[in-house]
Amino acid sequence: MNLLREYVRGLLAETVLAKGIEYTAFILDDSVRDALLKYAPRGWTPKAHHMTVINPSEQRQRLPSSWLDFSDDTGRMSVVAIARNDKVVTGLVDMGGLPIPMKGPAFPHVTIAVNPDGGEAVMSNYFELWDFETIESGSIQLKGYIEEVLR
Repeated sequence: MNLLREYVRGLLAETVLAKGIEYTAFILDDSVRDALLKYAPRGWTPKAHHMTVINPSEQRQRLPSSWLDFSDDTGRMSVVAIARNDKVVTGLVDMGGLPIPMKGPAFPHVTIAVNPDGGEAVMSNYFELWDFETIESGSIQLKGYIEEVLR
């Protein structure tokens, strides 16, 4: 009976409401950020900080604890293509078969940079898959960790 109680407590702890959490993201390693910022136009505001896993509008519950200590230093995920317009540059992410529980973004991506003249990171969500052009060098391997970003 105590084992069952502990199991139920564990489940409840993982489904606690996400009060105070802005969004959940895969935070990029500094070396990855540097590689992505090579695609940022001069004078634009650099981003290349994270790949959103759960959008702010979808962040009602916490991610299960098994994912909160996930880190990828093997580079299985990678940016394989770039889309750009006059407001934003973003990189399309190939998840490399990792079953990360995405909730919100239409497709996995990293906002690389925004135009300070009206560009916003959210505009990365407006691209369609056909807007992306493959990276000539092949891909940029992602390394980092999952984090709940607080408000």
